Amino acid sequence: MVSNPHPHPNAGPGSFPTYVQLSRAALARNLACVRAHAPGAHVVAMIKSNAYGHGMVQMAEELAKQGVTSFGVATLSEGVALRRHGCEGEIILFGGASWMSQADALLRYRLTPIITHLEELETLRDVAGQRACPVHLGIDTAMARLGVYWGAGLAATFQPYLRFFKANPNFKLQALATHFARADEKDAQKLCDDQVSRFADVVNHFIEEGLYPERISMANSSGILRGYGKYPAALKEHQFRIKLDVRPGLMLYGVESRAEVKNSPLELVMHWRAPIVARKRVKQGQPVSYGGTHICQKDTEIAVIGAGYGDGVPRLLSDRGQVTVQGRAAPILGRVCMDLFMIDVTDWVDAEEADAVALGKSVTLLGREPHQSSPADWARLAQTIPYEVMTGMTARVPRVWSADHHLVPPPLV
Repeated sequence: MVSNPHPHPNAGPGSFPTYVQLSRAALARNLACVRAHAPGAHVVAMIKSNAYGHGMVQMAEELAKQGVTSFGVATLSEGVALRRHGCEGEIILFGGASWMSQADALLRYRLTPIITHLEELETLRDVAGQRACPVHLGIDTAMARLGVYWGAGLAATFQPYLRFFKANPNFKLQALATHFARADEKDAQKLCDDQVSRFADVVNHFIEEGLYPERISMANSSGILRGYGKYPAALKEHQFRIKLDVRPGLMLYGVESRAEVKNSPLELVMHWRAPIVARKRVKQGQPVSYGGTHICQKDTEIAVIGAGYGDGVPRLLSDRGQVTVQGRAAPILGRVCMDLFMIDVTDWVDAEEADAVALGKSVTLLGREPHQSSPADWARLAQTIPYEVMTGMTARVPRVWSADHHLVPPPLV
């Protein structure tokens, strides 16, 4: 049984849809942290998967203003979208050989692939002719994912690649690259060091064969924060000839990848906000949302929030997560729906603070302030990782830049 709606004097012009607010100041601080941990290294900003949910094109534009000239994406379509939106920097494809049926587009849009198979080079050669063709060669040092695996030995594995580059001088070996498999784990130091050692063996083999890469590339966010943003000691003699790349992703967005770190230097770039779109008082015993999984234990003031799993709110937050209303936590009641979910705002209404939860008022889903949920908080509740939480935010949620985290509304439709 539902009572009559409460009056909401500030509904209307103050109402805005769900949106994500992005802080330029936070992004700048995180980029400064990258550079402090990787002094002198060339930064390749990872903006694949819609910049981890932050908006790929918008993020590329802002990072370019802050001096970043290289960007990492996963797919050909992501790279093409960046070029069509005016990105002039280096764009590196990290997603394997999915571009091979459209090699002409890769060349036309000046995209740089990371090569794992000789067949990829041969495909490019047939399309490129004598055109300049920069590539990165991926080396699998522990991940068993992308990169050339050299279990058969250095000479046997890499001789075909060396022959190819020497026979096709228009193909520029722009970088040798590898990827840390467990740099985010507290006790993985030896594993990481072993990967660096194996990678150094490959780099030295190429140099001994007379082929110098322009750059070497290893460290993701976890690797950078773990100390691998500096030139590896095993290759120190080449530091004046071969540049070092670092590839920050998660840390650019202010999320700490290492679970054991309690005081991170990073600052969350996003605040995700959503409006109260309905409010009602329901009686004790009333079930809430699909399936009636939550039963109100008292008369309860419910606010309905205008966001759901169609926007990227994990359904596993049902009856487990919380949002923030004016610095205080409000629990999610019942199952998260596609476009909506419910929270308990009884405390505000009973304390005669109903204006704080009036129609159109924004609540904070994710944020950086005390008592606000972080992507890591949601990830723990949803039994996943922060990457999945952030990349799960869908395209219908507008992304809005601001100077800092002070509340700004999204642009009107």
